[in-house]
Amino acid sequence: QARGRARYLFELNECLMLFVCWLLFKGALDQVIINLETTSAVMETSMAIFYSCGVVTAVSIALILVHNLWRLVTGQLSEAELIGVRESEEEPIDVPAPLK
Repeated sequence: QARGRARYLFELNECLMLFVCWLLFKGALDQVIINLETTSAVMETSMAIFYSCGVVTAVSIALILVHNLWRLVTGQLSEAELIGVRESEEEPIDVPAPLK
């Protein structure tokens, strides 16, 4: 039951972050379109270049989130990856547990 709940919450979390990525993408794309003809005073280049960074960022993050969802659906995520809680902030994420 705990794994099912963790799986559901992980999926919900990824979907909410995908929604935020969509908002970022849509807003950045709107700004790119609005500022296509606007040039910066110093560099005299299109201001759309600066807003296109938001588009690239949103797409990149969405690809990572979709990959995580794919791993969830295909059962490739471990229990530790579903929960994502560590005992210490100084401990790297991928450190194997000590042998007993």
